[in-house]
Amino acid sequence: MGGNNFYNGSLFGFGFGCAPSFPTSFPPCPSVPVCGFPSYGYVPSMPLFGGFNNFFGGFCMPNFGMLLHTMDMFSLLNTFNATTNITKNFFNTFSSLTANNRAAKSVSAVRNVKVNTSTNLPQINEAGYNSEKGGALAKDVAQHAVGFRGDCALYVRKSLDRTGLGTGERGNGCEYSNILSRNPNFKEVSTKNLNLSSLPAGCILVYDKGVAGYDQEAGHVEVTLGNGQAVSDGVTNNIRNGARVFIPV
Repeated sequence: MGGNNFYNGSLFGFGFGCAPSFPTSFPPCPSVPVCGFPSYGYVPSMPLFGGFNNFFGGFCMPNFGMLLHTMDMFSLLNTFNATTNITKNFFNTFSSLTANNRAAKSVSAVRNVKVNTSTNLPQINEAGYNSEKGGALAKDVAQHAVGFRGDCALYVRKSLDRTGLGTGERGNGCEYSNILSRNPNFKEVSTKNLNLSSLPAGCILVYDKGVAGYDQEAGHVEVTLGNGQAVSDGVTNNIRNGARVFIPV
């Protein structure tokens, strides 16, 4: 809130021009001490000027401090914005790399995972769950996981074909509810009071378009491993609700 008569102008409010106080000749009078300083006169100045020519000293010198400070402020803001963008891009890249690294580790770990075909769920056992078929399907899809690429239906279909459980039909993830309904190797079970993460290996989860946050056009399909995970082209560590469930029989 102040400054000298040239370099440090006031951007907000008044500055003060400071100069030696000399007697003037019209009318003659001695220098008058101001604020207790006998040798300097302090005169209020507007932000654009560093003092006034007057009886008490001070020079009428244009003060460019306000302009300089304003330019400095804009320069600082530009630097801040540039630094913020660089920092933001760095953390976005770091987060992406970290997520990709976690995904890669998850895929690597699941390829040789020991699938779990045991279950004590009444509706699964009563529906005739076939642990041999389920185990074979789960192992195959896990061994071929590569990370999510938007190819869930393709990887599930290939595993079905390799294990002899498929019928050759193709379709998007959401279309597997109809495909599996026509497949004699699978049977749909009710999901009422069913924890999807507790399903045994080889159960196929089919999500309709947009359900549980999956693709609005293609939906999603994946195979359970019996350990709380499900796999298609990538690995799902937290199985979402909303799927239709088809078990191998």
